[in-house]
Amino acid sequence: MAGARGLESGQGMGLRHPERIWRLGSIALNQQEREEASMEEPLSITIRRPADLVELRAAAAVRAAAFHTYPEGRSEFVMRSHRKMQLDSEWSALQRKMTGREPGYGLTAVTVLFALTPVPADPVHEDRLRADMDHACKLPVEKEGPGLMCVGSLDVNITDVFVSEELKPLQMSSEGEGRAYLSNVCVGSGVRRQGLARLLIEEAESLCQRKGIQQLYVHVVPSNEAAFYLYTKCGFVIETEETGDFAYNRDRERRVLLFKRVAPKSVEQPSLVMSSPESSSEKVNNEEDEDNDEDFYDFCI
Repeated sequence: MAGARGLESGQGMGLRHPERIWRLGSIALNQQEREEASMEEPLSITIRRPADLVELRAAAAVRAAAFHTYPEGRSEFVMRSHRKMQLDSEWSALQRKMTGREPGYGLTAVTVLFALTPVPADPVHEDRLRADMDHACKLPVEKEGPGLMCVGSLDVNITDVFVSEELKPLQMSSEGEGRAYLSNVCVGSGVRRQGLARLLIEEAESLCQRKGIQQLYVHVVPSNEAAFYLYTKCGFVIETEETGDFAYNRDRERRVLLFKRVAPKSVEQPSLVMSSPESSSEKVNNEEDEDNDEDFYDFCI
């Protein structure tokens, strides 16, 4: 399998299929905040691949906020400075993985998916939506109209052996089946519990279908009950898990490897109806994707 190709700012990725747009329920505000921000419009969500390094940095901004928390009492300056450092680290790591320069990623094709929503005109709404994310989550405004903000992201790692996963699959990989691993699944705190993570996973499955990948994996720690529930609701089942001693010797929580078989593209999938605490999610513009076998990353550093 050829390694993933590089990125260079300002050049497109050659997106081959139509974008999909969903409507999610309004952001979770209390009554006073809702009245102040006039928050009646649902969020419009578009999921696609980053088109350049600036957009890739927006995905890194979501990860820096989602994967790093701080104890009470930390000053805003300290937290903001640390998030900026973590953002730079996540951004650099993404570039290394996508170009195969990260150790062990030479034979792994990494595709990043990120979720975008228009930046609200109301400052109160925008602050609530952006929450603790760096301003780099907002894409540059290149024409009239609202800008876009990244609010969620994940990686699809297409490879037979994922080096960062110590748990090995038990499923035999038949010729032509293909295998992929989900990683770095994250959603901004301002849009959680509205079904966005599930939409990202659904799009990852659609990507696997188009590329002929039938085995999809993701690992989770049992203490992360929300993530475990999400994956099982998406159809993942437990394949194998670490023993307590195995995790203890590595000074980390015990991990579980989950598996889902992705139906071939020729098999029609039932539509997935999603809901949020405030309103039902509605998928619009859901045309059948047309794709070819070319990599989406057509350019190199």
